[in-house]
Amino acid sequence: TPKANNLLNALLRKKPAALFLAISNESSDSYCRKLSIKAHCTYSHVLGLLEKMRGAGLLTIERRGKIKLARLTAKGIRLSEELKEFMDCLS
Repeated sequence: TPKANNLLNALLRKKPAALFLAISNESSDSYCRKLSIKAHCTYSHVLGLLEKMRGAGLLTIERRGKIKLARLTAKGIRLSEELKEFMDCLS
């Protein structure tokens, strides 16, 4: 489907994959600003990528005052485990 293809294209690029893995490596809530630093992206680019992932049901975004937090859904957790496994096969 077109939606699945767009998500696949997004996750197989370097920065979106780094962002997704940074979220999955966090033990607690992921602050969007902190994620932008880990993924070496601008804050606005990170927000755009997170919105795409949220639209695909991979994560939720919660506002606490001025702070935005990203949290993986069950679907996102499964995908992150498979993405890590895929990355391990490449190395």
